[in-house]
Amino acid sequence: MRRTILAVVVFLLGNFSLPAAHWSTDYNAALKAAQVHKRPVLINFTGSDWCGWCIRLKNEVFNTPEFDEFAKSRLVLVEVDFPNRKPQSAALQQANQALQEKYRVTGYPTLFLVDGSGKVLQQLGYMEGGPKVFIEQLLKTMPAAPPAPPKTNTVVAAHLPASKGPVDKSVYDKLALKGISGTAKPVALINNKAFTTGDSFKLHLGTASVQVTCVSISADHVMIRVDGETEPRKLVLGAK
Repeated sequence: MRRTILAVVVFLLGNFSLPAAHWSTDYNAALKAAQVHKRPVLINFTGSDWCGWCIRLKNEVFNTPEFDEFAKSRLVLVEVDFPNRKPQSAALQQANQALQEKYRVTGYPTLFLVDGSGKVLQQLGYMEGGPKVFIEQLLKTMPAAPPAPPKTNTVVAAHLPASKGPVDKSVYDKLALKGISGTAKPVALINNKAFTTGDSFKLHLGTASVQVTCVSISADHVMIRVDGETEPRKLVLGAK
């Protein structure tokens, strides 16, 4: 009995793999994140549940610890999926179709490395050799890694003073979370401004201006402080 249990444990451990890097489905939010972090976007046009070469690329490259580590520090990832069985919202299907036409994609997998404006740096497809070969190909047209920002930036931004003058707080209802991308250092698109945790910016809401500080970013919501309020507010992705 003990040998059986041990064999099962060894089998499970031997087949355990680290999760792949996060792939966003929001192209516009990804471009914003690329501009903030000074890194390129890797767009993967795929048929995730039927395309054999797409599935091989995911298993051999994207689901490996080597690519996961590289992507977290050097890339913003976007998946543009055309599945047969996996459900998608009508809005996502329409957005993916528009991207397919924009980049003139005719087969899968097709990948583009683009800059923060959407300009193509290189086009790729499936290639043998695993993550090492794939990463080496990406590096041929990738810009050098930007230096890490000073650690004091976040602290200063988190303690900016409240904006001056009384503001009708009903204007706060115009704040909206439009997208979240990235995992190692996620970026939240609030109204039309990209925030990382600790960032504080003045947003214009009609005729009013409010100071918004990003306290934390989660998978589907952010916590913010508006005009120096003591209690943070919650913005939920997709909320109306």
